[in-house]
Amino acid sequence: MAPVALVLIYSLVFVAILSDQAMRERAELAMEQQATVETTVRGLETRLDSLGSDVLVAAAAPAVVQLADGRTEESLQQAAELFVAFVSKKHSIQELRYIDEQGREVLVVKKAEGGGIAPVPEHQLADWSDHYSFQDTRTLAVGDVYVSPLDLKVEDSEVVVPWHPTMRLATPVFDSEGARQGLVVIYVDGAQFLERFRESMSDSSLPIMLNADGGWLVAPDGLGEFGFALGDENGFATSRPEAWAAISAAETGEVSGPDGIYAYGTAHPSHVGVRLAGDETHGFNHAHDDLWKIVAWMPSAMLPSASIVRDTATFALYVAGLVVLLALGTYAAQMTVARLRVSRSEADTKLRLEAIQNTLGEGLFVMDTRGTITDVNPECARLLGWRREEMIGRDAHALFHAHPDTESTSAFCPMRAVATTGMTFRSNDEVFVRKDGCLIHVGVSAAPFTVNGGVTGAVVTFRDITEIRRYQEEIRQLAFVDELTGLPNRRVLNDRLEQAIAMADRHGNGLAVMFVDLDRFKSVNDIHGHEAGDAFLREIADRLSASVRASDTVVRQGGDEFVVLLPEVSDASEAEVVARAILAAFETPVTVLGIELDASVSLGIALYPEHGTDADALMAEADAAMYGSKEAGRTRFCVSGNEPVHPEPAQRGPVAAVH
Repeated sequence: MAPVALVLIYSLVFVAILSDQAMRERAELAMEQQATVETTVRGLETRLDSLGSDVLVAAAAPAVVQLADGRTEESLQQAAELFVAFVSKKHSIQELRYIDEQGREVLVVKKAEGGGIAPVPEHQLADWSDHYSFQDTRTLAVGDVYVSPLDLKVEDSEVVVPWHPTMRLATPVFDSEGARQGLVVIYVDGAQFLERFRESMSDSSLPIMLNADGGWLVAPDGLGEFGFALGDENGFATSRPEAWAAISAAETGEVSGPDGIYAYGTAHPSHVGVRLAGDETHGFNHAHDDLWKIVAWMPSAMLPSASIVRDTATFALYVAGLVVLLALGTYAAQMTVARLRVSRSEADTKLRLEAIQNTLGEGLFVMDTRGTITDVNPECARLLGWRREEMIGRDAHALFHAHPDTESTSAFCPMRAVATTGMTFRSNDEVFVRKDGCLIHVGVSAAPFTVNGGVTGAVVTFRDITEIRRYQEEIRQLAFVDELTGLPNRRVLNDRLEQAIAMADRHGNGLAVMFVDLDRFKSVNDIHGHEAGDAFLREIADRLSASVRASDTVVRQGGDEFVVLLPEVSDASEAEVVARAILAAFETPVTVLGIELDASVSLGIALYPEHGTDADALMAEADAAMYGSKEAGRTRFCVSGNEPVHPEPAQRGPVAAVH
């Protein structure tokens, strides 16, 4: 009886070990796939946020605002050039459209089949007024971004063949007066977007991507993808209703069924505006909250299995025969093997987790509730310039998150707060300090690190967005600086003039607006060509800038017209001093491209509040006074309501007199 009892006891222990091992391996595999799903969700949303930033930048570009102010051949041409440059730089953007408030296309630039980029002819422009994506954007405000469902491309109410997945992002366009004048819409290459999704998923599972209704966007075998757009109702939700019921009910998690384990997460493409604003109270709320379910499916055949348990009688007979011959020896050997397998499984799991961290394209570090760093991945060390050994055990905030321009302390660090409050934190406006002292702009995502239901620290991932910030700053500069002369443009003038009027009202001061128009500039272009004309305008801009006070603003209004804003002017005599200095600056001929050219200007001056109490009135009065100077013979200045003045050279005085 003793050997039989021993065999039975050993058999029960062996079966328990195999079953426990299979369960743990399943749990570890599910946890690994859940981490992959969450990383993929963050990657998809980050890519969408980048596209949302692109459409906001395009809508605020000066050329688009100028087109919104009034449709002219020049404004259309400038906007078309901007759209072509935008599409050529962004590989994932297939088309860029400007649609007016009535739903009519005003300008469309798209990539052709052969790889070229060009505007669509006017007779091919379409009417979108009845399309759902246009109707869904009627309530967009400044900074809102609409994201259409990921669907097959449709033209003339028909699905384009061959099928091509696409997605649209839109934001409103406002004219210089702040009135809404339509939409800027970008078309994103959905096939490229889905390919990036497939690449980001693990080889240990089958990738699945579903829309909010459970329709296939990406299927494991490729069958049925986008069937919902073609009338095929056999999606994931209908073919696997029990799994879909669990997946659709929660943001993230895992669900087991007879066909395997599904680890899933949720991406929210319609929340682009919310994420970019950094404030959940801001951002466009779609009529429906569009979402994607990101699923890693591990079929039953791919899961670890204690297959010997399925045939207990055979297993018991096999073990009984071995135990009769080598009872204790076999028992000891089997226990040793079992322990080795468990150790190997744990080591493999640790190696898999380390491999995920080490190959992650973002910096990652883990800290405890005190803010002390307990682990970092290689990308984190590379981005911050520290060795891993130098970072472990250090306070994260003090080491690289202390802002040099603030008094921020570790006690108020929002990343450290995640480790104590259990609340997630995301920001695209953080600054880290490298070991060499250089600052880098980073996008941060911090989540609580939980063990057995309790928060023991925080896991923080970050990416270097310094180049993105630099690119956005370049775009911002294009929006406020005249490209030819480097002077501020009309948008800057409007803003500073409104500020100057407000300051004048507050302090009881005056101000002056001076229109400056080149005399006979057209002849320079006609005789010497546009290259000489451009060089001539740059020299004019330099002389104007050198002739005014440090507090004054010189703006290129357009063409050969300039405007000078003179704040804190008490009477006309102060403005006349600047006018005389400007006229004196043009007594010397201008030399461009080896050609000596005479230059003269006509000036018109309007004073606040004598000649107008708002920006439009002052600009109109200064413009009219400038034309009075021209009609009187040029090379003159004219204060609104007075006769033009033609000072003799001796009366004009040196330029330095106005500084």
